[in-house]
Amino acid sequence: MRQTRPKQIEDYSGPELFQAHDIEHWVYHSQNQGPPVLLMHELPGLTKKCRLLADRLSTAGFRVYLPLFFGRPERTDYIWNTAYLCISREFQAFAAGQTQPIVSWLRALVAHIAKRESKEHVGVIGMCLTGNFALTLVAHANVNASVCCQPSMPFLKEADLAMSNDDLRDAVEAAQQLGKGSIIGFRYEQDWICPMAKFQKIRETFGDSFDGEEFAGKGHATLTEHGHKAALEKTILYLKERL
Repeated sequence: MRQTRPKQIEDYSGPELFQAHDIEHWVYHSQNQGPPVLLMHELPGLTKKCRLLADRLSTAGFRVYLPLFFGRPERTDYIWNTAYLCISREFQAFAAGQTQPIVSWLRALVAHIAKRESKEHVGVIGMCLTGNFALTLVAHANVNASVCCQPSMPFLKEADLAMSNDDLRDAVEAAQQLGKGSIIGFRYEQDWICPMAKFQKIRETFGDSFDGEEFAGKGHATLTEHGHKAALEKTILYLKERL
């Protein structure tokens, strides 16, 4: 059954329904021109804070693509979204050593964006629930910039990166080819949702390909709800350099 079309977001085109691998989701994009960036929202949804982040990236010169995985645009709904995750076949939030099915859809979306924009390179930003996806997508031929914010999946499994062994190998090899600091990431030092062990696992696995920065405090969402100015500034500079 086709999904009900969600409301429009002011200053954004769409939403357009994108289908791949038996998965479909609505996708918005900013109306300006510029290097394309895929911004993947967190568990609270495509909230007003997420939209504000998209606005800032758009103002900085990027054409931002916003997939709506669940919930309603510009609304925050932890309870409904958490319930959705429990029954979703696309997200396996507690499964270790596995790549979530939604990643196949995201790979297809990246290729679609690159073709649509006639650009070789696409940037990706993952946050919390989607943070690990930014790591996995670095292996995609069109991804040249990956921002991994407070990666949290699989939940309650600190030393796992939510990737199959094959996908992990491909991601590490691709990051090494892209060079030192080809992936950047952020977390707050006292964030229990994205614990230090998770960040340390990424450092151990990706080596100097991963440039991770930790900020003092108990916050979680480094670019949205608890946005850190330094994280946003570094993200924009990094995207400009790589895209």
